[in-house]
Amino acid sequence: MSGQKSNIITVEDLRTVQKFLGKNWYLLLLIPLFFALVAYFYTHRLPEIYGAKTEILLKSGEEYDYQSQVYSSLAGFYSNYADITNQKRVLTSYDLVSKVLEKLDFDITFYVVGRVKTIPGTSLEPVDVDIEILNDRLYGKRIDFRILDTESYELSYEMGDENRSSIHNFDKEEISEAYRIKVNKKNGFYEEDISDLVRNHYQIEVNDINRLVSKFRSNLAIENVQYTSILAVTLENELEDRAKVFLDTLASVYIDYTIEKQIQLNDNTIQYIDLQISSVQEILDSIETEMELYMAANAILDLKREEEKYFNELVKYETSVKSLELQLEALSALEDYLERSTEEKLLPPAIYILDDDFLDKSLNALYNFQFGMDQELFDVTEDNIGIKQEEVRIDSMRTDLLTYIDNSRFAIKGRIGDISNTIAEYEYKIRSIPGSQRDLVEINRKLKVNEKMYTFLLEKRANTVIAKAAIIPQTSVIEKSRSVGLVAPDKERILLMFIGSGMILALFIAFIRLIFYERIENTRELKEATDIPIIGGIPKSAKAEETRLVVDLAPKSNIAEAFRSIRTSVQYMNPDHDVSTMLVTSLHPGEGKTFCTANIATIFSKAGKKVLVLDFDLHKPKVHQTFEMDNSVGLSTYLIGRIGWRECLMSSGIENLDVITSGPVPPNPSELVLSEKVTELMDEAKKEYDLVLIDTPPLLMISDAMVLRKHTDMGLFVMNTKMSTKQGVKYLEEIIETNKLQNSCILLNNIKQKRWHYYSNRYGYGYGYGYGYGYGYGYGEKKEKDR
Repeated sequence: MSGQKSNIITVEDLRTVQKFLGKNWYLLLLIPLFFALVAYFYTHRLPEIYGAKTEILLKSGEEYDYQSQVYSSLAGFYSNYADITNQKRVLTSYDLVSKVLEKLDFDITFYVVGRVKTIPGTSLEPVDVDIEILNDRLYGKRIDFRILDTESYELSYEMGDENRSSIHNFDKEEISEAYRIKVNKKNGFYEEDISDLVRNHYQIEVNDINRLVSKFRSNLAIENVQYTSILAVTLENELEDRAKVFLDTLASVYIDYTIEKQIQLNDNTIQYIDLQISSVQEILDSIETEMELYMAANAILDLKREEEKYFNELVKYETSVKSLELQLEALSALEDYLERSTEEKLLPPAIYILDDDFLDKSLNALYNFQFGMDQELFDVTEDNIGIKQEEVRIDSMRTDLLTYIDNSRFAIKGRIGDISNTIAEYEYKIRSIPGSQRDLVEINRKLKVNEKMYTFLLEKRANTVIAKAAIIPQTSVIEKSRSVGLVAPDKERILLMFIGSGMILALFIAFIRLIFYERIENTRELKEATDIPIIGGIPKSAKAEETRLVVDLAPKSNIAEAFRSIRTSVQYMNPDHDVSTMLVTSLHPGEGKTFCTANIATIFSKAGKKVLVLDFDLHKPKVHQTFEMDNSVGLSTYLIGRIGWRECLMSSGIENLDVITSGPVPPNPSELVLSEKVTELMDEAKKEYDLVLIDTPPLLMISDAMVLRKHTDMGLFVMNTKMSTKQGVKYLEEIIETNKLQNSCILLNNIKQKRWHYYSNRYGYGYGYGYGYGYGYGYGEKKEKDR
């Protein structure tokens, strides 16, 4: 016993599953099948989406040594471009995608409308269409295009709530308030069968640049290839070739974009150096002119060796002062840049003349934040909390840089002051030189200082020009765009989803039926559902209309044996004394209570018991039909006092079995059962008969059965497997408990033969009789032929 309890799955569990599947197999099969058919037609109508893919290497490293040296200070700046997250944003930015689409002719899409599916294309086979939208309301709407004959065509479209249609001629420009169009016939147009073209239905859709940019951005996906600086760019589109062309153009525009930034940066640096060179050149020209005039007017002697040494030192220090003054100018340019509007996206060129790593990296970081915020503004507004936080961070960095520039300016001015003191010492030492020679020394000193500055600027300019000539893309396409085939719709996935949804729905319906509408199909299930005694079960008859009194006409049938078992069970329910009166009723009409009443009466009469059947169903009487009797007189005529009960008594034709039918249906049947004559009838009948059976109306419809129950020893409730549910059993239990009905039992009718053989331990006779009959009441229902 304990071993059986330890089993995870018991035999009862398997029976439950078998029953569940047996009752709902058609739901579990047909609903998913229906959903599969819906999925097939649904996916067939969906537009097919194709994918294309390309791969871009962010930093190839293909640069010359002198280029990397010149741009060594740009490492922090270029790190922005090497940053993968930023590059993803750049590739999907509105500006870049817009530039790509401006180079491509993607604004017009053509469609061939079929009976079930609409197929997109880049052109119409029979004609060339040149169309321009003049009314923005027509953007994104499909214009129906139909060829009428070899000379004309028709355009129709919706404008607001109005449907518009126009007929135009081929090879002629047509202008309306909504569009300008010219449709040219292609070569071979006349040779084709015009009837085929007339039957075809085409559509034209024109999109504006904003709609196209949004569409392509939403379908663009970028992934970083793991452990590399390679970006895999994919695009989904209804047209396979269009997706490939877009990706190739996107890669080209992106590479030009990175070069453009480098060239622009280089040009700004050259421009700044040219301004400085021009300024120094003017100074040199004026000094040389001054020297020529002075030497012509004065006789100059050569300087002594010691004086020459003082002169060279003085030139060196003044050159340093000039260089520091140039740095002050650069700081002023940077300060002006920081104080101007944040619309500037490139670093000022003067930064590359300063040898200050901290300033360089700080400006690079500021640029990176500005660039990132500008890219984010394509997707969000300035009121976004993230943008507000970025603005606060940029303002803080700008303030820190301005403070650093002020400190740097102060330090440089201090350095200039120190060098100026040294210059003053050397100037004092050369005062011993005669006045005319001393003036020439001053002029020559200025010339030397500016010549060194000029040489320095020329070197910077030459290096920058060389770097510009050597600029190559820092990004490269390592895999051109290629088609990856059909990516949507995923028909297999959709089919599985629909089938799964259908299965879930089928299971849901099946469980609802199991919980709320499960029918009890055998006595075992009935015993599990209630504590009310089960007196027995009646098997279903395959030929319900062939005979009604089965026990009498087919005494060796399974049904007759079932009623014999019921007779035995009735006798054992009251071992102290025999049951003399029994009430037979049911919850619903059509459950077979009259059939059971007649056959129970017959089986007891064949056992030598004298039996009387009373048809107290004064609403819809059926007993007289079962026994094929006249119903002109009966209980109704007795209860109203017209005749005595013995005058209503009729013989059934079966030995020991008498019947009192209901008689004519009275206008007040429920009041008649409350008559004292019922008590008198029962008292006298019990004296003359061994068993009195009362057939009553269904409990759920009429309360007569509860009134008559007090006159009987036993209550028999007939339940039919077609209507028996656990809710019905619970309701019956409540009735019995509320009314404290003793000696109540249930008889389960209409058990299917297969289940009957199983639950009766395969005990059967196999005589092939057709037993039972249709005993539906008709209380608002049709008569049932099959119990």
